[in-house]
Amino acid sequence: MIESLAVIEHGLASYPPRTRENAAKADLTVAFAVDFDTHGERLTRKAAGTRYVAISLDSDPIEAARILYAALRRFQATTLNVAGNSLPTLLGRGWTQARADQFVLDVLATCSKHWKLDSIRSGGQTGIDLAGVTAACILDIPAIALLPKGFLQRGADNKDFTQDAQSVRRQIESGVERLKQSNLPQAEPEPLAGSIQVVSKRAGGVKPDANQTVISADRTNPVLGNPFHLRDWRNPAGRHNVIERYRKEVLLPDLAAQGPIYRALEDIKARVKAGGHIALACWCAPLPCHADHLKAYIEGDETNLNPKE
Repeated sequence: MIESLAVIEHGLASYPPRTRENAAKADLTVAFAVDFDTHGERLTRKAAGTRYVAISLDSDPIEAARILYAALRRFQATTLNVAGNSLPTLLGRGWTQARADQFVLDVLATCSKHWKLDSIRSGGQTGIDLAGVTAACILDIPAIALLPKGFLQRGADNKDFTQDAQSVRRQIESGVERLKQSNLPQAEPEPLAGSIQVVSKRAGGVKPDANQTVISADRTNPVLGNPFHLRDWRNPAGRHNVIERYRKEVLLPDLAAQGPIYRALEDIKARVKAGGHIALACWCAPLPCHADHLKAYIEGDETNLNPKE
């Protein structure tokens, strides 16, 4: 258990009261977001007043740290409220919880080297709120997560749910462990005993080898198929659009929620690790295909799953 972490239940079962309380009890509020025009972000900005700084998640973490440090110094702030977009909004722009956790940690770690913070608090929401208190725990800064009554959160499916304090604590502790592991010196990835390839059902496309087990990844497979239709397979811009929509709107949210795509890919990954040779069959290869992202997940290629915008 992380002793420096307090998970607190607000007396009211809606988001605005805890937003106002967090802003009121901090010297400065920092909002990390891809969209500053959501209802929650507008409320945060209003509640914090002049003691507010906005940092775009599209910015470089070092530049973001400079902006935050300047605000901390200007207000002589020692207590920081971390706010920002929830997980559904982040997923819509290609940001997973893990990616948000790393960005916020990078910014706060840089600032904490030059400015002492006595505590970091947040509203305990999925997305940036969790990232803030998770980073505080990594940096040994006392952390407070103040959630609405029932420890209300909004999941990756954009639906609210209640839970107990221990469930919230476990989310934060899992984030801490994930960050610790991801920031260790990286060993060379273990080679897969088998192989994974994207092939095509189209005449003239890439065909599977005789030793490969073929798994359909087109719309005949309701789990792995891309629901977005490409009207003209010869249109590169249209192809890019439907693949990106699949990655951002279908694949990343499902992976975050450990949904049916996640479970199917984990099963395929286990088969490849055990020496199986798998071919994912759609209609595109050698042209770009949504199945390239499925292959990337199986191979552990984070750059492919989360390319820089």
